[in-house]
Amino acid sequence: MNRTFWPCLLLAAAGACTSVSPFQAIRIEGLVLQNQTGRPLEDIILVVENSQEFAACAHIPAGSSFSTRFPSRRYQGSPARVTWKHQGRRWESKKFSIKPPDDLIPDKPVKVLIVFFENGLLDYQMIP
Repeated sequence: MNRTFWPCLLLAAAGACTSVSPFQAIRIEGLVLQNQTGRPLEDIILVVENSQEFAACAHIPAGSSFSTRFPSRRYQGSPARVTWKHQGRRWESKKFSIKPPDDLIPDKPVKVLIVFFENGLLDYQMIP
């Protein structure tokens, strides 16, 4: 059984300036974890560094994916990190923040897609 907890992305610390955050209109309402390896992934955990909130999935078969939806959250660019197990080896990503796509439609919710490849490689992006 997959247990999922979606991170509530923290609001950016308020500064003295009045400029608008480039992430202000971005709302995330889902997560897709896609396994593009030839073997299952296990114990996948995505952690938002600033809040320590997380999303987790116990098992994704080879060539398949896991997805979930949740009430939309405002994206503030907080760094995240992913850990997972593949072929008995524990992997950990570097911290990353997802750059919004150039064709983002303001106020239209997006999902975060994380794609896992062989040898501990992954890719991430926002999708409609």
